Amino acid sequence: MAANTNVTITPEVEAVLRRSTVRDNVLFLPPGQLDRKLYEAVNKVLELLGGKWKSGKVKGHVFPSDPGLALEEALDSGEVLDAKRHFQFYPTPKPIAEVVASLANVGTAHRVLEP
Repeated sequence: MAANTNVTITPEVEAVLRRSTVRDNVLFLPPGQLDRKLYEAVNKVLELLGGKWKSGKVKGHVFPSDPGLALEEALDSGEVLDAKRHFQFYPTPKPIAEVVASLANVGTAHRVLEP
């Protein structure tokens, strides 16, 4: 039996996410500072949905596209898939991949699969 690779969205995290706002491809958390443990739980859900925190001018979680639908689906189901654990995909860090590709004389015409 496969291990559950879904992360449960707690009621506290759900409340924060429902009070958040989405503009284009950026999710903004509600005003005020969250307790560190709660922020980490919220951040984990947002990262699993594809968001990355950007400070500076943005001060929000930036997604490759509008996160509204994915966020709503996650909130409706009460969980979000941890794709890395589910597919057991842990990409090789770029600097290591570059060294290995160089040692293997991999050229632009070659194709290499992630091990």
